[in-house]
Amino acid sequence: MEPPDARLTRVFADGYRNFAGTIDADLPGLTVVFGANNSGKTALTRLPLFVAASLCSDALYCLTSNNVRFAGDFRTLTHVSRVHPSITYGAEWVQGETPCLARILLQLVSTGEGSEEVIPLRIETTSGVIYEARIDDELDIGALNHAYELMVPTRDAMSTILLGALHVPSTRPQVKAVYEYQDRIDAPTPTVQDVPALLAHEPELRATVSSWFEEHLGHRSLAVDNAAFAFRLVSGSGTTGAINMSAAGRGSQAVLPVIALLKAVELGIIQPPLVIVEEPEAHLHPSAQAPLADLLLAVQGAGSRVIVETHSEALTRIVQEAA
Repeated sequence: MEPPDARLTRVFADGYRNFAGTIDADLPGLTVVFGANNSGKTALTRLPLFVAASLCSDALYCLTSNNVRFAGDFRTLTHVSRVHPSITYGAEWVQGETPCLARILLQLVSTGEGSEEVIPLRIETTSGVIYEARIDDELDIGALNHAYELMVPTRDAMSTILLGALHVPSTRPQVKAVYEYQDRIDAPTPTVQDVPALLAHEPELRATVSSWFEEHLGHRSLAVDNAAFAFRLVSGSGTTGAINMSAAGRGSQAVLPVIALLKAVELGIIQPPLVIVEEPEAHLHPSAQAPLADLLLAVQGAGSRVIVETHSEALTRIVQEAA
């Protein structure tokens, strides 16, 4: 498929999750998010997904999108220091050759009798401020509906970005002993759940992933053992030599979808404008982290913007040295 026309170049937020102040993040070719536990790495890494999904939402904020959970409710979406929960968020992107902008300010207000409502106080797009209100103003439904109409190009762009984004979460499925046969993946960008079928249908990808596993993890060749209505992923070949990948170590199983999806981007099988990978080094021996960093740099070289959340100093250092 052709790469989507809209490409994120910057995301920003104020009062978002763990961050009391302003986050302002340019998105160059490769961004590494490194820090201690409970420091907000995952929230920051997923910020582009939150921004894109929220700009597509009628409520102008999103708690869950494509199985990615951003928060349980609006209060937990905003920083705990805010007595009156509010959040500002937005993005800059390029549509073709045209720079674009969207910025939203939302606040939770009391509507009486113990009920609360999230209302927009300011909506800004490339053309300027298209809606603005004060907390004590009555909600102007007509003006707000007009602003939503003016936001259609923004929503279309964000929908394209969201649909095309490749997200590899830190929680990845273990390899099953047997998979039911699946047709070729129709989705613009596959998920970690689609990796077995992707490997079954793409021999070039399977060979490339197999070479990476052999060179860096000491595996024998990765293969697909096909039956009439099912298949399995195996390491090695032959009646007695093949080992089902479901019996492989946790590190090999955890990194399989990471390597398969990144190699699919490097080979041009998929062309996501945005790639987000959470803890790609999880359960992986340090000796394999350098080639993993090299692969992330190769994906950047293929034209995708890459955001990586990691606990690995080695991976971070390699990327910094290559910058």
